[in-house]
Amino acid sequence: MLIDRADACRERILCAHIIAEYLAMPGLSLTLLQACRVWNLDRPECADALNTLVTTRFLRKNDNTYVRSDVGMMTTSRVQPT
Repeated sequence: MLIDRADACRERILCAHIIAEYLAMPGLSLTLLQACRVWNLDRPECADALNTLVTTRFLRKNDNTYVRSDVGMMTTSRVQPT
């Protein structure tokens, strides 16, 4: 149980770090392998963190890359007639 808590804590810290990087660079677009190299993580740990951020809708997967979910999305706003 203690190991589970430590793993959960590590994943939260890792996710916070990844979020900070994506906030600092809004256009950041990384494949899983690139993310592994950037953050010096093994593939399963990196994939888990990125997938957590996709699940929480901070990131989205665009083909093979992970990008911020709020960047590059077209928004349509309706103009109210006057």
